[in-house]
Amino acid sequence: MQIRFPPQSIVRLLLPVALVMTTTALALEPTFYEPMQFTGPTRSSLFRLPVGETVVLTAGAQETLHPILHGGDTDAIRCSPVVATELGSARWECRALQESSQRNEVYFTVGDRKSRILVIQTESAPDRTLPLPPPALFPDPVLTTIASFRNPFPDTVPWSLAGRAAAELFRRNALNGFPPDGAFRGTLPVNRAEAAKILLSIRNIEATNANGRIPFSDVSSDQWFAPYVIAAADRGIIVGYGDGTFRPGNVVSTAEFLAMMSRTFALPTDGPHSYTDVPEGSWFAAYAGIAREYGLFPGRTSEFLPHQPLTREEAAIAVFRYLERRE
Repeated sequence: MQIRFPPQSIVRLLLPVALVMTTTALALEPTFYEPMQFTGPTRSSLFRLPVGETVVLTAGAQETLHPILHGGDTDAIRCSPVVATELGSARWECRALQESSQRNEVYFTVGDRKSRILVIQTESAPDRTLPLPPPALFPDPVLTTIASFRNPFPDTVPWSLAGRAAAELFRRNALNGFPPDGAFRGTLPVNRAEAAKILLSIRNIEATNANGRIPFSDVSSDQWFAPYVIAAADRGIIVGYGDGTFRPGNVVSTAEFLAMMSRTFALPTDGPHSYTDVPEGSWFAAYAGIAREYGLFPGRTSEFLPHQPLTREEAAIAVFRYLERRE
């Protein structure tokens, strides 16, 4: 399960974590920024974490800060740090170890500032008899909720934007989990070969064998991604480099992925936008308006970040937002 919020203003040094407040919260609770992407339970709700599953907590800041996690260290639930970035964002994983009626309060602090509180209670393992989300093809609408289905990934939250996006791409056979537990691992970067596979799968474009036609010197027919790369190249969705290579293992940037999306779904280019880091005349300026029109990258309000590597979560959200908002 994952609850993630993007960094915002430098004035607000600490963003809330996966924030759920109980009705018994202190009256003197400090005021904190309510994240744009927060779609979780209301502040009167209790977050229930099934045994064996994990919730990922994220705190972010625009300065180099190192938030400290408090609480949640009991026999029922154990929290441990995952990664801290140079910009001060930090991630913890809290895993349910055993069922308990005890309520665990988890929150971050930076100096004398305290985030909202996530109240977690562990419970028995979920009902695995629930079906997975049904398969879907490109013309099919997205699921409005997956509450009636089993969450396909143990490290996503079904009611969050990222969780819904991951589940939607799962049912369209565009993204799968990693062994041994089938985790989504949304923070991992997407490489160029994976991007081709994601977009062709969404568009239901058949990836055929090479049949001796391999357009790139660094792609061979025995590689898993070869059919996707060849099919995408045949349709002009991807292009190689001047030296004749494709470089399938290179991480795909925001601008590259958006250009591939535009070609895959025949999206119009040169639309209006207000990004401050898209120079007029740059090769990616033609695609920036697509991101604005469909809201592909929530949280990027003033900057497009064209050269930033795209994560699995960001790629899933971008494709999901297009599928959700297309006419």
